[in-house]
This record gives sequence, C-alpha cells and structure tokens, in this order.
Amino acid sequence: MRLIIACLAAVVVVGCSQTPTASMKQRVVDENYVAMVENAAQSNSSRVEVIWINPPTQVVAQTDNMKP
Repeated sequence: MRLIIACLAAVVVVGCSQTPTASMKQRVVDENYVAMVENAAQSNSSRVEVIWINPPTQVVAQTDNMKP
C-alpha cells in the first residue's frame, strides 16, 4: 500500500513539474545572417564551403499562421 501511494505521489510531482508556458515567441533560423555568411563565403577567392551544423536562430513573435 505504501508503494502505491509513493508511486502516485511521484507521478503527481513529476506531472506538475513541467507545465507548458503560454509563450508568444518562437525561435526561427536567422535567414539574413545565414545569407550574409554564405554570400561572404562565395565571394571569397578560396571558395569556402559553409556547412551549418547549428544554424543561428532568432526569437520572433509568434503569429496565428505559425505552428508551435
């Protein structure tokens, strides 16, 4: 009986610990910065190839047509 109560208490605590927040902001790729870096790499005489592992992001206000 104690085990069941302990398990239920643990489920309640874990379930309440990560409640979603109603944020109206979203992270998107910073297209302007990506384009600037890629243009600079192409105009370089050595023809540097840019491979984005983690592209730069920016925080923008979420609109109705954007999905979270």
